[in-house]
Amino acid sequence: MAFTSGTSTDYLDLLSDFRTWITGTPAWTENDYTASHLEAKTVDSIVNDGTGYVLDEIITLTGGTFSTAAQLRVTGVSGTDITSASIEEPGNYTVLPSNPVAQGSSSGSGTLATFNMTWGDNVASFEFYGPGNGASARTYVNIESYWDDPGGIFSWAIRGATGWVTGVAHGSQQGASNAHYFNLWDGSIDYWFYANDRRFIIEAKVSTNYMSCYAGFGSPNALPTEYPFPHVIGASYDSPQLPSLNNSANSMIADPGQGSMSYRKRTTETWAEVENHVKSVSASAPASGARPFVWPHKTGNASSGGTEGVDNWSNGAFLSLRPNFVGEMPLFQAHIIDTDDELLILALDGVFSTGGFGRSTEQVVTESAQDYRLFQRVNRNSARDFMAIEET
Repeated sequence: MAFTSGTSTDYLDLLSDFRTWITGTPAWTENDYTASHLEAKTVDSIVNDGTGYVLDEIITLTGGTFSTAAQLRVTGVSGTDITSASIEEPGNYTVLPSNPVAQGSSSGSGTLATFNMTWGDNVASFEFYGPGNGASARTYVNIESYWDDPGGIFSWAIRGATGWVTGVAHGSQQGASNAHYFNLWDGSIDYWFYANDRRFIIEAKVSTNYMSCYAGFGSPNALPTEYPFPHVIGASYDSPQLPSLNNSANSMIADPGQGSMSYRKRTTETWAEVENHVKSVSASAPASGARPFVWPHKTGNASSGGTEGVDNWSNGAFLSLRPNFVGEMPLFQAHIIDTDDELLILALDGVFSTGGFGRSTEQVVTESAQDYRLFQRVNRNSARDFMAIEET
C-alpha cells in the first residue's frame, strides 16, 4: 500500500496533487484530465451600453493575463445600445481583468461597452483506473470539481464505473454510480492519501473539519470471478455543501450519512445507497427499514415481526469503549452489511471503527508493527466519532 501526506493550496490544487501522486507511486492509469483555469462565469451588468451594436455581434474583452480571451455575444439592443449579452467564450486566464471590463475588439462596428463580470474556476476533471481484479474488472473512478463562489462551496463529485469511453459524461459511463460529494474549500488543505491496486482513501483537513472519501473496491466475501466489481464510493454528502454543515449525515466513511455512499451489488449489478444516518441537525437517527449500512458504527436487528431492519443502537456505544488495563483499544474493520439481501457484503479495505476515549485526531497508533492514523468525524470528536485508516 502506498501512502503520502502534504498540503495543497485549495480544492483544485488538491486534485492536481492527488493526480500526480496516484498516477505515480501507486501506478493508477489516467484516462483523461482537464486542468483548472480561471474563466468568465456570468455577465452581471452592463456598465456602459456603448453604441453601434447589432444582435449577435461578438465582443472580445480586454485586460488580465490569458491564453484565450473571454468573448460575449450581444443578445439584446435598444437602437444600437447593448441591453443584454451572454458568454460566448469563457476564456482561459491566470490573472483576471478588473471590473468593469472593457471591450478589446468586436466582430462588428460597436464600441465603448463595458461590463461587470463574475469570474471563477472551470470544471476540472480526472478520469482514471486502478489495476483492480485484472483487465476485465478494473477500478474505474471519475472526479469533477464543483464551484459555487457566492455560496462559498467548493467540492468534488466522485463517481465509480465499470468502464470508460472517451467523450462520454461521467454520469453516463458504463456502470456509473451517482455522484457523492467530497466537500472542501478554496483555502489551504492538509491531506493524507492512501492507495493500493484496488482502492484509494483521502482524508482532508478543511479548516478544523476532517473530510474523508473512499473509492474503489472493497474486500468481498467472494472470488473475483464471482464478484468482479465490488465497487464502493463514499464521500462527505449527497450534494455540494459547506464542510462545516451541521447535519448528522455530514459524517465519515466508517459511518456514512444518507446519500453519501453506495456500493455495486453483486446480485443485480446496480448501485445501492449505504447509509447509517438520515439527514438531521438534532439527532443521528438511523433510517428505518432493510437497507445497506456500515458495521459496527451501526448494526442490524430483526424485529419481532421478522422484518429485517435497523435498531436504535447508535454510535453512542463507542462512548463506552475504553482501553483495557494495558492501554489497548480495539480496531473493528468496517463492513457493509445489506439487510435487504441479508448478506455481509464486503469490508472497507483499510478502514476501521474505533473508540476515541483518551485519543486525539491525527494520532498514530501501532499494533503488531502496523500503523493506523485516527481521524474524527468532520467537526465532531467525542469518543464515538473516530475511525482509523491503515497507514503502512
